[in-house]
Amino acid sequence: MTLPVAAYDAVASGIIYALFNNTQSYVFDEWVVSGDPDDPSTLELEVSGEVLLAFGGPAPNLLVKYYEYNNISPIKFMNMPDKYAFINTTTGEVIAYLEKPVDFKHEDLFVIEMFIDEENNIAIIFYGLDWRGTWATSIYVNNLTKQGVLTELLTNNVLIYHWIDENNNTIPEPNEIHQVYP
Repeated sequence: MTLPVAAYDAVASGIIYALFNNTQSYVFDEWVVSGDPDDPSTLELEVSGEVLLAFGGPAPNLLVKYYEYNNISPIKFMNMPDKYAFINTTTGEVIAYLEKPVDFKHEDLFVIEMFIDEENNIAIIFYGLDWRGTWATSIYVNNLTKQGVLTELLTNNVLIYHWIDENNNTIPEPNEIHQVYP
């Protein structure tokens, strides 16, 4: 996670981290994935039988890059000529998108996905198209936890949300977040 905005991915992870009572370990993505970050074909998963929470998309996070490059995750990011999209890795179908140009200070899409990988890890991935979207994932999940309504996160393996900054303060707030998939 070498991009400066990855600091916000770490902030998002801290919000989720604080929700759990179980013993946890913070690790960097390069501790669970080896290989050349600039060549996704060289990436290899180094853990098995773990629960892995990843924050940030494929650009800042090697684990997410590994899963998306190898079509293991149910959803992957695609930068298309006219839009930023989340794509179903099995069908290639565009699941959700924002048309370009996007003012990421006031709008974003984010995904929360959960799956079991080939090494029997349970992977849970949280990220937005930009850093405010990743931050919005943790704000949203934190709000659901406080309300005691996490069932939608536990009954779907992919959830996609749209954040629109309704009060123009550039900060994602739970009432500004709306589910777009499923």
